Formats: sequence, C-alpha cells, structure tokens
Amino acid sequence: FDSPMLLLDPGMHVDPIQKMAMDRDERILATISLDKTVRIWKLPNFQLWKTLRVPMISGGEGRLNALAVSPTGGIIAAAGDTCRSWNLSYCIYVFNTQSGRVHYKIAGLPEQVTDMAFSPDGQYLAVVMANRGGMRVFRTSNGQLATQDSRYGGPANSVRFSPSGKVVSTSQDGKVRLYDASFRMEQSKQIPPGITPQGAFFSPDSSKIAVAFLGKPIVSVLSAKDLEILYLPDMTG
Repeated sequence: FDSPMLLLDPGMHVDPIQKMAMDRDERILATISLDKTVRIWKLPNFQLWKTLRVPMISGGEGRLNALAVSPTGGIIAAAGDTCRSWNLSYCIYVFNTQSGRVHYKIAGLPEQVTDMAFSPDGQYLAVVMANRGGMRVFRTSNGQLATQDSRYGGPANSVRFSPSGKVVSTSQDGKVRLYDASFRMEQSKQIPPGITPQGAFFSPDSSKIAVAFLGKPIVSVLSAKDLEILYLPDMTG
C-alpha cells in the first residue's frame, strides 16, 4: 500500500448488502457489502458490534460477495474481488471474530469466490467460484486444501452443508451436485435448459433439498438421496 485511505464510518453499510450469515446459536449476524466491509451485529437486538475491513485500494479491490460464519461464531470468512490487484489470483480472508483481525488468508484461487459454507462441525470450509473455478474444500485449522472438484462447466452459484455433513452446490452449467460427507460426488442432476439453479438448501433433517432458480418464481424440492423431484411448492402470486 502506497498511502493510507481516509474513510468515514457511518455505522452501517453504504452500498448493497450481498450476503448475511449467523452462527449456530444465533448470537451474531454478519453482513458483507460492496462497500468493502464486514459488519457483525449482536443478536437479538441487531446492535453493531464490530466492523471488519479487508485490504483494499480504489476500484473493485475489496468488494465482497461471499461470506460464511463458523458454527461457533469464532471465525468469519469473507471473499469477493480480493487479492486480485497484487497477486493475479483471488483469496479468502478468514477473521478471528473476537479480535477482528485476519487469522489467515487462503490464497491462489483461480477465480472469484461466489459462495462459501462451513461444515456443521466447523472443520471444513467449502467454496465455489465463478467461471469454471469449481468447488474447493479447505481445512479450517490451517487453511490447507482438503479436496476439489474442477469439473464445472460454468460459474457456481451456491454451496451448502446439510446437518449430517453432505454438500450441495448449484452452477450455471445447469447442474445440482450432491456430495457425501467425505466430499465424494454422489449425484448430479441436469436441470432442463432455460432454467438455471441459483440456490440450494437442505431441510433440517437432511432428507430434502429446496432449489431456487435464477429469474424464475419456481422452487423444486428434491430428495437428498437421489436428487429426484419430490414436489413443486405452489408459488402462485
């Protein structure tokens, strides 16, 4: 950095909020924004507790669009247009929530991170990326790569863990991918052309997956066993 940047802090986000996430016991809520900040709010009163900033320069560097909070709330991962300006690759900043400092950095990612999620036991961080970056899983103890799947034919939109440790991801290549708790591919479902899966979420008992679609008022509920359609909720209105 050549010189410090003078910033006014109004105590709230000043650009669109991109993601929000909370810890397992719902004690804190973290939000990220294109204003290049992570803000941590105490629940249930939504009182601003901390404001975290990633390294930034003028322009896009530092804009955030991916966020994850560990189950205990002890660490927070944030990423987006991060590190590209000086490393020619992207990175994830992992903060210690209590101190507000960067605990470590996961560097060398080929594409910008679009979504992240911690495993239920907090031992892993699953990450999906733009373009054909695919999915990677890192150990949260040291930020080292545990496994990856680079067989994505388009940008990935979301990644989520089930309470039992399975993983589901969606991608603009039209596929919903299901991985077991060891991150081995179990099933892959191709969505019909013209409908792009946007987000996927497990039911609390891990038996079902709800999938939303980009630009379409449609939700499909799939079996978490074989990704077969169980039903389509009535979205009338």
